[in-house]
This record gives sequence, structure tokens and C-alpha cells, in this order.
Amino acid sequence: MEKEGTARIHKGEKQFWDKHSNKWMDIKYADMSHIEDAVSWWNRVGRKFGAKSKEVREWMLNSKNYELEYYKINRSRGGKLNETYKPPLK
Repeated sequence: MEKEGTARIHKGEKQFWDKHSNKWMDIKYADMSHIEDAVSWWNRVGRKFGAKSKEVREWMLNSKNYELEYYKINRSRGGKLNETYKPPLK
């Protein structure tokens, strides 16, 4: 994330860029947030492969699917989703 310019160490403090407030924030306020909500991805793609499939595991472990996000925004957005996990198709 340092390479992308969304994380840094400034005066010895780890920080992340908060795109919602357009300012640097202390890393202690960050969640690792899915860029596409996990429940949305699962319902659209992942459930076709099954819960413990190679494809689902690869998606979950791919760092490109995550961003640092202010924890209150991330948790609020997740709570507002009108989606729940559908059962796997496999």
C-alpha cells in the first residue's frame, strides 16, 4: 500500500490515506476493507465454486481486493448492505 501511496510512515507513525476525509489518519483507525464487499462478491461469483474452493481462497488472500479504510465507514457500510450470504452452489 506504500507503493500505491495509500500508506506511509510519517514522523515514526504509521498512517493511511482516508479517501473519505481526504487526509492522513493513524493506522490504528484503519480496517482492511474489501474493495468489493465480500458478501456481494460471494453472491455473484464465489458461491458457484463453494466455500473452501481454490477460487474463493485466492480472492480472499489477494491483497489487490483490499484497501485501508476508516473503521467507522467500513463497518457502517457493511451494516447498511441489504444483502446476506447465499448458500454455496457446490
